[in-house]
Amino acid sequence: MNQPPRDSNDDCCRWGVSIRREHWWTSHQCHPRRSGKNSKSLASYQRLLAVCLPGLLLAVSASVAFAAPDYQQTMLTSIYPAGGGRGQTVEVVLTGNADGLAGASDVLIDGPPGVTVRDVKLLDDNRLQAAFEIAADAPAGRRMVRVKGGVTGLTNFRWFFVSPLAEHIEKEKNNTLEAAEEVATPTIINGRVNPALDQDCFRFQAKAGQPIVAAVASHRLDAMGFGRNDAGFADTSLELLDESGSVIAEAGDTLGFDPVIQLTAPKDGWYTARVSGMGYKGFPEMIYRLTLGDVPYPTAVFPTSGRLGETLEIELTGPNVPPGTRRTITIDDEPFPVQYITLDGVVELPLLRTEEATHVFANHHAREAAAALPLPGVVSGRFEQVGQQHWYRVHVEKDQGVLLEILAQQHLRAPVDTLIEVFDAAGEPVAKNDDGAVYAGECSHEFVPFDSHLTFRPKTSGDYFVCVSEQSGAAGPTAVYQLTAKPAEGDFRLVQWPDALPVFGPGATAALVVEVHRLAGFEGEVDLRIEGLPAGWRGSTATAYFQDYREPSNAFGHKLFLTITAPESAEVGEMHDFSIVGRARDGERTIEHTAQPLTHYTWGQPNRFRVSPRSRVVVARPTDLRLEAGETHITAKPGDAVTIPVRLIFGDGAESGKRSLSLNRAGTHFKCALGPPQNVDGGKPEATVTYTFPESYKPGRYFLVVADGWNSETRKGLPGPCTQLITVDLQSP
Repeated sequence: MNQPPRDSNDDCCRWGVSIRREHWWTSHQCHPRRSGKNSKSLASYQRLLAVCLPGLLLAVSASVAFAAPDYQQTMLTSIYPAGGGRGQTVEVVLTGNADGLAGASDVLIDGPPGVTVRDVKLLDDNRLQAAFEIAADAPAGRRMVRVKGGVTGLTNFRWFFVSPLAEHIEKEKNNTLEAAEEVATPTIINGRVNPALDQDCFRFQAKAGQPIVAAVASHRLDAMGFGRNDAGFADTSLELLDESGSVIAEAGDTLGFDPVIQLTAPKDGWYTARVSGMGYKGFPEMIYRLTLGDVPYPTAVFPTSGRLGETLEIELTGPNVPPGTRRTITIDDEPFPVQYITLDGVVELPLLRTEEATHVFANHHAREAAAALPLPGVVSGRFEQVGQQHWYRVHVEKDQGVLLEILAQQHLRAPVDTLIEVFDAAGEPVAKNDDGAVYAGECSHEFVPFDSHLTFRPKTSGDYFVCVSEQSGAAGPTAVYQLTAKPAEGDFRLVQWPDALPVFGPGATAALVVEVHRLAGFEGEVDLRIEGLPAGWRGSTATAYFQDYREPSNAFGHKLFLTITAPESAEVGEMHDFSIVGRARDGERTIEHTAQPLTHYTWGQPNRFRVSPRSRVVVARPTDLRLEAGETHITAKPGDAVTIPVRLIFGDGAESGKRSLSLNRAGTHFKCALGPPQNVDGGKPEATVTYTFPESYKPGRYFLVVADGWNSETRKGLPGPCTQLITVDLQSP
């Protein structure tokens, strides 16, 4: 089927951010300059209810419709403190954004058992307080924490950690050496650098010769500022001072932006750890966990991955970790690409889950010593010296093709910039790749990663040599990567967001995004379907056509919309799991993949995500307007004026007068809004939205949704309110 051409203004706006926002970049971070309107039609009333009639807040919120929300209201921006020790009960404050927690009622925790939530209390429209009761036998490690209720029904997740150590919560003011808090080590201190110029000081005792570890985790908590132009990702500095106030050790960006210090105490006495923001920045979300004392603190694990179900021996290295420390672990089969492993429960490190066995090669640093590359297979590599090269040999038949892919910055957060080069038996270059385009779109990293991705198809059969090198000067235990090699058969991958999809009221419809990544030159159609919904719920279908494919570039790529419609019998707060499944044919092969859910933890260009283990749809409080498509399939020709009937269903308290509806193309790449919003009579139950398809459009299939005005249209990232997916078949003139 012929598909429509891309338009020159397709990139004018995108899911999650408007082009009117400015951006500036460094090699490590971006700071979006944000603007936007908050929906506060009930804010004052709900604050009054929260203070005077807290028991009625949820009931009123569920029965009174409110204006279309803003996407920023989906965000949970921080949890403080971000962790606790076994056997402790920790009072935490979960902070949202743009009044998005108004009416929130509960907390949802995914991950290992052992943390019980009680005493939930809404402090205001942006803050929820709860007690986290941590069992004495709770497994150490991270949990994914979300707020339930509120404007969007369910937020993105933020990390909360359980440790075996006694934990301490910072008490302000402790920003001078004289006011430093005394703490007993070993401990983990939960603190916050706020406001700007804040410094946090902690005094502790050590004996001469005692090995001290002082390490801050903040960047690794995904801590970053919201709503301030200069906030960005949390970037802390750390100093150790002796009794005289002299700095005896300091660190900055050791692990990402997080500092780590290892020091042997020179004498008995008191020492001070001082935490501050780089450039003396500080903001409420600059939350950290400071590990302090004579404890092992692993910073690297090798190999980098393990096969599902495999028992694997791993090596751990880092401050106070004895050389040769090894552990035997089992790779579980959780639907998550990363398994976090720990030594004594103090700090976690990522390990990749794979479907193939992982191989480790030694002494393959020259072409003549190239290791035989399994095909298919997975290799763990580590650059032990600056400038080191890793050589592999693979036999390839003519036109067979091989796909080579590096994961290092993605998921592993390794500080390496890889380059893949391929040579024939005579030493002539065949192909190379520096930064793979497959990760250049929406990404689950702090910046567009530099991981390499390459497909090569030789013209002659024979042995070929693959050289993997590092270009930034990184070396040592943390300079690791995973290399995947497999035959270059056509394939695709899918990612989907948000992982918590709000449908605004019973009977309403919301849209979600699926991004398609094509591999090894795959050109087939990918049919997308929503699966796992219970009876009465409806999910749309769509098809991704190769003719419209664009490789990911910055925030733009091969994206589609799908929609989910709740039944009229659904109740506010109801949640269900679902998945997005893509199916395609490549010759005689049938390919099927499930989309990887993503949780959205900040927006920019491109968006920033963390992978999530599951997708949920949740029924949020109704907005004051619900939209239904009068028709879900339309036939037209290029140049025709298409009229789309829309039913308008108003909630209690909806304002009369003109309403604005926006028509959005939801096909294989986004077309923001097809023209400006169209005003309709807000006093009538039916309306029409019109659009004339340009004659330049090729015959083919289009997917449209009609959304509620500028503030909630799908291009801004808010998944609804909108109509069901509307299919338009453009026929030949």
